Amino acid sequence: MKKLLYLLAGGMFLVSTSVNAQSSKSANTVKKSADVSATNTIKPQTRVQAKDLGEPIWEDTFENLDNWTVSNESTPAVDWIHTTDADIIPYGPLRPFMSETVENGFAYVDGDGQGEGSVQNSNLTLANSVDLSEIDNVSVNFQQNTRNFQTTYTLRVSPDNGATWIDIPVNPDVDTNENTDNPELTSINVSEYLAGSSEALIEFNFTANWGWHWAIDDVGFYETPENDLSLNGVHYDEYVEYLPLEEFLDTDYLPEVEHSSYKQDQVRPLSFIAEVSNQGVNVQTGVVLTAEITTPDGMESVSSDPVDIEAGVATLIKIEDVMLDAFSGGEGSIGNYSVEFSIGWDQADDDQILGNNEPMSKSFTVNDEYMATDLGTDWATYYPTLGEDVIWGTRMMFEQETTINYIQFGILSTDDAPSQPGDVVYLNMRTGSVLETEGGENPMNRLYGDDEIEYVLTEAEFTTGEQTIWITMPLPEEVTVSPGVVYQGEVEIPVIGEDYLWVPFSNQQSSFVGVLFEYAEQSGGPQGWWTLGGNVPHIRLGYNESLGVDGPSDLTFKLGQNYPNPTTGATRIDWELLEPANDVQFRITDINGRLVYQEDLGNRPAGVQESLDLNLDLAAGNYQYALQVGNEVIVRKMVVTK
Repeated sequence: MKKLLYLLAGGMFLVSTSVNAQSSKSANTVKKSADVSATNTIKPQTRVQAKDLGEPIWEDTFENLDNWTVSNESTPAVDWIHTTDADIIPYGPLRPFMSETVENGFAYVDGDGQGEGSVQNSNLTLANSVDLSEIDNVSVNFQQNTRNFQTTYTLRVSPDNGATWIDIPVNPDVDTNENTDNPELTSINVSEYLAGSSEALIEFNFTANWGWHWAIDDVGFYETPENDLSLNGVHYDEYVEYLPLEEFLDTDYLPEVEHSSYKQDQVRPLSFIAEVSNQGVNVQTGVVLTAEITTPDGMESVSSDPVDIEAGVATLIKIEDVMLDAFSGGEGSIGNYSVEFSIGWDQADDDQILGNNEPMSKSFTVNDEYMATDLGTDWATYYPTLGEDVIWGTRMMFEQETTINYIQFGILSTDDAPSQPGDVVYLNMRTGSVLETEGGENPMNRLYGDDEIEYVLTEAEFTTGEQTIWITMPLPEEVTVSPGVVYQGEVEIPVIGEDYLWVPFSNQQSSFVGVLFEYAEQSGGPQGWWTLGGNVPHIRLGYNESLGVDGPSDLTFKLGQNYPNPTTGATRIDWELLEPANDVQFRITDINGRLVYQEDLGNRPAGVQESLDLNLDLAAGNYQYALQVGNEVIVRKMVVTK
């Protein structure tokens, strides 16, 4: 049975590097992925889901810091503090801190406020030892809140009142630019070090280079249950694979990803995978993983063979190569899929104290058009300091040969992300791995010219009230993709004056998606590229039979190419709604994004092909015209000659 290396579990595809995702920080801060030198000694760490942890042997709810001493070796100096301000957290999505006793205060260290170039090494040390001499098995439980950036979190334990210390990593699977829950209830079995000690001490160490923060509350020693399994993470795609440490370190690039949306003919056999750790004292026997899959056609259930898990061991349980009935083809396979993962075993949790084996769920969709890793969500973050002169990319692997004829991408327009009319983006596709050396086994090919597929942000994007606008750009020529080949959809944001377009990112559903980017001022892998594992840009690759003259069917409207093109000014453009819509807008903009023609088409019925016959007095040049319904836009190019 293979042990799960938790430091890798949260970011297996975050290979080579990680980059700063804080919206206020410089892109010059780029670091290696998390240190894996000590992974073989990592103890399984339980994500506790229930609040009732039983009666503590000793506990501090942080009404003050009287039970602790603080020290630091930071530049500039930064100490742990006591605070009752739940909103002190610098990262908005984790604010306010929601620990169970947050009202009476908590311990907090702020690495973000020190600024770029700061180094934090701050300790929160229990002032007086705790007598555990009558305790055979003991765990340290606490509630926490953090976002990881260049940070090492450590629980230090001492059985002899500080004469010797043992380091235990905390949050090893919280990858760069990823968050804990709020709060994250954490349990670490320290029986090996502290059980039977009459002078037990603990210390929390926060070591970071311009890290975010660490908030801790409700720390206590608890008796470790006799029987306790923890369900820590789940996955559904057979292409998600775990590697032993030595293999991982020799791997530059893993092409497989767990998609959030699958094109119907690209659905593959799935493998249902669970990360399970034994946090109890005894061997847990007969452990079985069950996956209940709700499909558009009903429900299916599959289970693994039973296994035994030794105390203190974290492992994987797999149900491999499952071809769901709905994937056999037909309209029934289109729709939403949800998977509930649960574990059962002979002993079960005898006290049900931790509640850390509650079922976990994942979901994905199957459609007839595109592949995606953005979860279909709106947006979670953005990267202003990497906005200029950067190429964002998402990689995809296709199961069957198919055709791609459009790229769909998101742009962000909020007060915090001030895209402006005239901002430019160039789109492209690429084959081959940008993180491996280019050569015979890895031929690289960018499929279009650098500025062949261009989109210029228009004034209309700022009048919709939508924060994310989806733009669909037809490819100049269709691309036939082959199975087993890495394909990358790209959004390139050039430096043009002081302004640039802002791309939204979604929180990824899988820890194995990864984000590729090229940043001109830094040097990454063999070809200068880096990976970022926390979020994914809004980029999709898709195909629709009618896109050559229409638009993607999932947008519920179509837009044809103007005829003739090039035109001297007189031209015809066909369009059609597949569903009734309100406030349909048509516009033409010049190469700077300035509006040169607009027509409010109002409320329109579905199923009627309509035409715009235009005779415009436009200067010779390149233009783009767009049909917008809600926050979806189809854009095409038009050339005017004289």
